[in-house]
Amino acid sequence: MYLNHRPSKIMVHCSPCNFTGPYAHWLQGIPFTFVHTVFPNEVFGLPIKEENPHHSTDVVRIRALLRYGGIYLDADVFVVQPLRRFLHYEATVTWPHGYTFGNMIMISHKNSRILRLFMDTYRE
Repeated sequence: MYLNHRPSKIMVHCSPCNFTGPYAHWLQGIPFTFVHTVFPNEVFGLPIKEENPHHSTDVVRIRALLRYGGIYLDADVFVVQPLRRFLHYEATVTWPHGYTFGNMIMISHKNSRILRLFMDTYRE
């Protein structure tokens, strides 16, 4: 993403927030903003089930995009074409044929209606 798009800001929502290890030097000079994040164990007063721990990170992603807008990509997504054209739309999400709504790639404006609706599905 960074090499192909050169974004002005990259927000990393993390806990703990540190880059260490043998490849950390590759990240020097990239404009990261670290946002310390508490990963929820409940949403709308409903507990996140132990068999679905990924829902906690899903909620963090959705809340971050609702607050800031921007682009979210899963770690295994390799971007080869520009995504800027999708920023024209209020929201762009993945919805592979035959599957349910996905959050592997989400591009949205702040407070996007579709992401508010997606967040509301956690009330069920």
